[in-house]
Amino acid sequence: MASDATISTPVQADQAARFSTFPAEGTLAQGGHGPARSIPIKGWVSVHPDDRELGVQRARVVLIRPVLGSTEFRHFDLGRISSDQLVRCEGESDIVTAPEFFSFLSRAAHSAVEVTASLEYAQSATTRYREEVSEVRAQLERERQENARKLDAILDDAHELAGEHDWCSVYDSFLERHGLPARERDYELEVTATVRMSITVQARDAEAAQDKLEDDQVAQTIYDMSRRELLAAVEDFDSEEA
Repeated sequence: MASDATISTPVQADQAARFSTFPAEGTLAQGGHGPARSIPIKGWVSVHPDDRELGVQRARVVLIRPVLGSTEFRHFDLGRISSDQLVRCEGESDIVTAPEFFSFLSRAAHSAVEVTASLEYAQSATTRYREEVSEVRAQLERERQENARKLDAILDDAHELAGEHDWCSVYDSFLERHGLPARERDYELEVTATVRMSITVQARDAEAAQDKLEDDQVAQTIYDMSRRELLAAVEDFDSEEA
């Protein structure tokens, strides 16, 4: 088992010499974890290899500790902190010294932290991208509606001007050539519709019933129909300009 006050290899000793402000790898220490680093966590210190090489004032630190009642280990990412945010735990007995394979645990922990950070960054970037795309789409829709409103206003004025100066045929050709909506105006149409319905008439036979049928009975039956019934009853219609 590696001591919490010594370095297990010459390479680690050399790194610690250049990075003496932080506890040595595998040293038992306590740091803050969670929101505002408010949760005290004890474990074996491991500083990110890149930060150890550079000897920076703030480094990415994880604490590694065994899971009680298990052979497994758990790491806690403390983020980028300064050495004074770690407190060495002298004479602690609830966690044993770091195991000989601590370097393996350290590499696995830092890899997991990097993967988690990459996933969080990707999720954040995806969220930002979606928000930006949504905003661009909304802006384009607002611009489309504004342009459509302006075009409608221009066409309305042009329609009126063409009618006042008898330019209708030339103006209609212009609209068609440029793919613009043609002029529209109101037309009165005379419509002849065939409506199939059933009317009860009391008579001695069918021929007599047909003779007794009056216009007001037909009109009343149509009047009493619901919109759905009337739509279903209209079988055909013809129209011509009134």
